Amino acid sequence: MRKGQKMQYFRDTATGALYAFEDDVRVDGDVFYDASGNELGPYPPLTPTDDITPPPYVPTGTELLAMRNALLGSAAVQIAPLQDAVDLGVATANEKASLLAWKQYRVDVSRTDLDVQPVVWPTPPADH
Repeated sequence: MRKGQKMQYFRDTATGALYAFEDDVRVDGDVFYDASGNELGPYPPLTPTDDITPPPYVPTGTELLAMRNALLGSAAVQIAPLQDAVDLGVATANEKASLLAWKQYRVDVSRTDLDVQPVVWPTPPADH
């Protein structure tokens, strides 16, 4: 960008992605041309905007699966010693309640719909 040059901003109508062009870029319909008249692009359908706020980050399916697996792993770390105490017959009432809460949390995490954005993860149980 040359000193003193302003930018024009356009938003992808489907994804919300933001595109910035120097102010000497000319738009004719859905086609963008540089200062020399050369066609730029191709670009998806874009609409002019003054809002240069970037679109919210949407994690990929792989990232969501990794997050789910990490949450399930964290729950397993909490559940294992509580389950051991129950299995050995030495669990306190608080440990039994905590075990049930962590198991419910683990089920809730496993059932979280990863196709609905933004994903709303369950809240882990508070200490009992």
